[in-house]
Amino acid sequence: MSDFEYCEECGEEYSLEEHDSCPNCFEDETVICEECGTEYLLEEGECPYCAEWEVPEGTECEFCDNPAVAYVQDHPVCQDHYDDAYPID
Repeated sequence: MSDFEYCEECGEEYSLEEHDSCPNCFEDETVICEECGTEYLLEEGECPYCAEWEVPEGTECEFCDNPAVAYVQDHPVCQDHYDDAYPID
C-alpha cells in the first residue's frame, strides 16, 4: 500500500512513492532567476542560463591565476584571456 499526501495548494491527492511533491502544482511552477532574470521551471533545480554561462565565484582562469570571468570553449578564463580569444578589431 502506498502512502498518499494531499497538496496544500490544490487539494489533490498524490502518491509519495511516485512524487516528492504535488505533480499538478510542481510541474508548472516557474521561478525567475535573481541573478540574470531568466524564467525557468522549478523542477530544473537551477537556472539553466547561469549553469551554462556564469562562472562560479572563486574559479581561477585555466591559463593563469587570475579570477575567471567567462567561459571560452568550456574553459574558465580571465578577462585578458577572454579578450585574446575574442579580440575587438
